[in-house]
Amino acid sequence: MRVASMLYYREAGTVEPGRPALVLIHGDFSDGEGTWQHQLTSEALARACRMIAVDRRGAGKSPKEPRPYSIHGEALDVLAVLDHAGISRFHLAGHSYGGLIAWEVARLAPGRIKSLHLIEPPYLSLLPGDPDVQALQEATEAVAAGARTQPLEATAESFFRALMGDEAVQRIKQKPAWEGLVREAERYGWQELPASYPPERLEELAAAREKPPVVVYTGGRSHAALQKVARRLAEAASARLVIVPEAGHAVQHAGDALQQSLLLYLSAAG
Repeated sequence: MRVASMLYYREAGTVEPGRPALVLIHGDFSDGEGTWQHQLTSEALARACRMIAVDRRGAGKSPKEPRPYSIHGEALDVLAVLDHAGISRFHLAGHSYGGLIAWEVARLAPGRIKSLHLIEPPYLSLLPGDPDVQALQEATEAVAAGARTQPLEATAESFFRALMGDEAVQRIKQKPAWEGLVREAERYGWQELPASYPPERLEELAAAREKPPVVVYTGGRSHAALQKVARRLAEAASARLVIVPEAGHAVQHAGDALQQSLLLYLSAAG
């Protein structure tokens, strides 16, 4: 566990010459450890690679300033961490909003990415006219608008209600992890809205001379808008689409589907 460029990050796995690196970027209302615990403690992944799980600025043990936060700025944060760690090329995975940051990292440095794994990134601008996407966009924008003034728990409740519904919120609130989710709610009002990330960014990476293989993951029990966006992104990026029927939004917590896919690319690309 180290600090670089003011950001905190966790390391797991094997650090030795020739061993590939896997970089993990978390989404909202979480940190590197909370989002990627299943991967960071995987014996198979630990044998296969060196894992770097970053706490995004304003989350976990990373500092809050400077803010507000942009997707571009957060991508630069990640690249600065990897430069500090001496990692030139790497496999990259991002969950939810972290998937948008991962895409931006790949757009900025396509030649450094060995494979790109995106778990339900809210790339909402890809489907601007879809009613499910529009409803999710409006709901999350309303949460962000009130995030700086309302209690943190109200922000967390509103966000997860928009994403998962009332019954799911009540279940989550009974779990020990709820306290941590509430604690991470503070940064939500300071970040760039996902719908503002332009669709042209997709085309820029697709046109790059050196571009990595891309895998998009979606859960069969997730929000309809996120499933639609995942399918659209996979189609537009000529990516492999992995649907995990039993998973919700947090595909990385549902069985070993993500691990098996990551191991496939880690062994193939090194």
